[in-house]
Amino acid sequence: MAYNDPLNIIATIDARIDSRLSRITAMGEVQTVNPNGREATVTMYGGAQAIPVKRAGHVDCNPGDKVGLVKAERDWWIAWSAPRRDAPASLHTFLGGSSATPDTTALATYVTLPTAPTFALTKRYDATYIEADARMGAYATSLSAKVGTAVLVNGVDYDLATYMINTVSDHKHFTAIAVIMSALPAGLYTVAYRWKRVSGSGTLNINNDDFWSVRYTERWP
Repeated sequence: MAYNDPLNIIATIDARIDSRLSRITAMGEVQTVNPNGREATVTMYGGAQAIPVKRAGHVDCNPGDKVGLVKAERDWWIAWSAPRRDAPASLHTFLGGSSATPDTTALATYVTLPTAPTFALTKRYDATYIEADARMGAYATSLSAKVGTAVLVNGVDYDLATYMINTVSDHKHFTAIAVIMSALPAGLYTVAYRWKRVSGSGTLNINNDDFWSVRYTERWP
């Protein structure tokens, strides 16, 4: 190195100062976040143990986010984060319709649509929620029949919406978006699309002139 170059002299001095300073910056991955405070735990790159840290006032982060840390006094603080919320963690979409033989129900309790598949949904993170976006068409054999729709997640029905059909044999189309905010930990879930007759009389029908679709998305809060 040419020490007659001022920039090289400055770089050498900075390197020697840095070599004698305690570590004051780091990067890592968030493991847990206290939703009611500023506390979190982070595993630093190169480390195996999650350590307690604090979040700066402007930082919003979730488990799995990459973060930059700065040490002030004895505490590590999260100074910035690279969140994973730019895209859904998992996405499942199904589109279907009935055959010439209609799917029917006159029950006041939820039943799975015969042509709607029951499938496995993988939820990747504890802190996320599931958003269900469902659409369907149906008709009724009597006036004032109310349709109810839901998604079944591991044996529990989550209501989506209800719809009133006031015209006999008139095909109606419905849309519902619902957020399942229950504390569902990461794991594999069995999911199905369901319907029932909430009130009124007659039979609810879906035939080959109708359709249904349902999309499940795992999202960060």
